[in-house]
Amino acid sequence: MLDFIIKSNAPIVFGENVTIIAIDQAAKDLEMLGYRVERCRLACQDIHADHKRPRFWLLAVKDDEVFKKVADHITTLPRFSAKFWHTNPHEIEYPSPVPVLAPQKRGVGNAQAPIAAATAFRILVNRHLTHLFDDVVPHQDEIDAVFETTETWIQKQNPNDPIYIHTPTTMGNYHYKSMMKHPSCAKYVRVFGKPTALHAEYLMGFPIGASSPYPQSHKAFELWKKQY
Repeated sequence: MLDFIIKSNAPIVFGENVTIIAIDQAAKDLEMLGYRVERCRLACQDIHADHKRPRFWLLAVKDDEVFKKVADHITTLPRFSAKFWHTNPHEIEYPSPVPVLAPQKRGVGNAQAPIAAATAFRILVNRHLTHLFDDVVPHQDEIDAVFETTETWIQKQNPNDPIYIHTPTTMGNYHYKSMMKHPSCAKYVRVFGKPTALHAEYLMGFPIGASSPYPQSHKAFELWKKQY
């Protein structure tokens, strides 16, 4: 990625990693190339999702003119919200068959929720503009400025069960009895039954059928837009 940034002379770089060590190293490398870097940690649980998925993010800026165009647009947007988590996952109509294959499971399990990435990006844009915060963990008012927290369907159905559901990477073994000792696995099974890639799509806030290797129909896209 660093080689690509150097060769492309990217005006802005947005990056994510599961460890702060990797993000700190990336920040050092980018600063040596003349970028200004802001970083933070944002998890899906920070935006009231049903799973934790903590990640570290950075936004590096080298071209102020390009960044101004981006920031001018971003700062005019209303706050994000996660309305797709208000839907009963068992009532979602998938407009075309979505085969559940092992590569999909791994792909969805290792991915990042788009709404978390978008929220992190907005937080980091604001940090570049204001320079008010430099803690790795965002202040709650930073999140509140760009994201409207609401209760999810799963939370409404389980008001006395705050355990987060683990979005599994392979998902094939989550329904086994031996896994029920893990609260996150047990809750997953109570909510969804035997895990599938479609259930992981729901938890991640992916477009309907996004993990399918086959092109989705126009109808699928229209349904996804209504959810968002």
